Amino acid sequence: MDANNSIITIILTSAVIASFVTSVANIIIAIFYNRRTKSVEKQKRIDELITYRYTHLFDILKKWHDYDSSSETEDRNLSQIATSRLINGFIDCCRRFEIISPLLDEGYKHSINKLNQKGKQLLSELINIENELDKRINDDLRKRHKILLNDLIDISSKYSSEIKKAVQLQLEQLLKKS
Repeated sequence: MDANNSIITIILTSAVIASFVTSVANIIIAIFYNRRTKSVEKQKRIDELITYRYTHLFDILKKWHDYDSSSETEDRNLSQIATSRLINGFIDCCRRFEIISPLLDEGYKHSINKLNQKGKQLLSELINIENELDKRINDDLRKRHKILLNDLIDISSKYSSEIKKAVQLQLEQLLKKS
């Protein structure tokens, strides 16, 4: 019986050791899959964010003119209508930039922010001169007004094209990431 007990003890001991090795292997595999699952979930969140950014930036490009201010043309001459549209063009771009700014990487915002600040400064000066022109007519003020208006038109055009360019570059970059 001693031989039988030894054999049974060896078999049971082997079974316990095999069970222990299997348990350790299962724990290692569970840890590995847990890490892998976390990595996959993290990548999924990143991909969802990229998709969100891409979708919204692309929608803004598609609906670019939906953000334009409406123009009232009644009781105004062509010059007043054109001036109003040009000034509103800058304001419309400011609105667009406020919407897309959180969706853009920081590298794309630098030149746009400079144009934004310059445009706001010119717009403020232009409004001040228009208020002065309403109070009194002055040729120097008119010349200054015309110069500021031309500068604002230039800045507005650059501002709009820089925003479009930044959105397009950001879209290309997002496509490469996905």
